[in-house]
Amino acid sequence: MITVYEVFDADPEPLKNAKLATLDLFNNAMSFYNQKNYEQAQLLFIQCLANNPHDTVSKIYLTRTFDSSGKSWEQ
Repeated sequence: MITVYEVFDADPEPLKNAKLATLDLFNNAMSFYNQKNYEQAQLLFIQCLANNPHDTVSKIYLTRTFDSSGKSWEQ
């Protein structure tokens, strides 16, 4: 598996602030993801995207949770 990293210092200020606002939520989602607790990770990644629909990394990992759990997700 490939790990996705994101550097967002160069993002426009509103996008950067939105990512920072959901950082704890994202980190918790990643913790569940790494524990293979995909259902809990999905819930948190969905919350991240509800607060910041432009969060590409959350979208990538949300898709991965569905792929890993055998469920489908429509973007």
